[in-house]
Amino acid sequence: MKALSESLNAAAFFVDRHVAEGRGARTAFRVGGRVVTYAEVADRVAHAAGALREAGLDGEQRVLLALNDSPAFAAVFWGAAKLGAVAVPVNTLMTAAEYEFLLNDSRARVAVVEAEVAPRVLEVRERCPWLRAILVRGGNVRSTEGNKGRIFHSYVNRRVDVLVDQRGTVISFGLY
Repeated sequence: MKALSESLNAAAFFVDRHVAEGRGARTAFRVGGRVVTYAEVADRVAHAAGALREAGLDGEQRVLLALNDSPAFAAVFWGAAKLGAVAVPVNTLMTAAEYEFLLNDSRARVAVVEAEVAPRVLEVRERCPWLRAILVRGGNVRSTEGNKGRIFHSYVNRRVDVLVDQRGTVISFGLY
């Protein structure tokens, strides 16, 4: 059995390792008739980590994910791990009041949501004191309140390739 290295990051083990060990061109997902390779997943994870960092997310802080099952969900989930943050995936079919409870209970600093979820999260945003940014995947959401709802795709050009050591971190994701 191979000993663990001095540092540990879940994204390195579950995502980057496949590219480092020569499996970058192999299929990681099949979605919508398209193949997504491990190298593409790793690249998307780095970009998602960049988006989260740009939105102000730091290590051990929570990010609420209200995303459909897709490669984008995997990218943001592992992007949070790359930063040493805590992903909190939740259902995309909840009410605004349910999102308000989850945002406050988890103390999420950032929420990454599908466009169809965004109006319900924006509705309760002012009652969620820990929430600093809402990143919206797909579509456009208009907010009369300034940067309360940012478009996720506007951050995809920023990459984070440095891994945060998660050894000693008690929580890497939370489920409700």
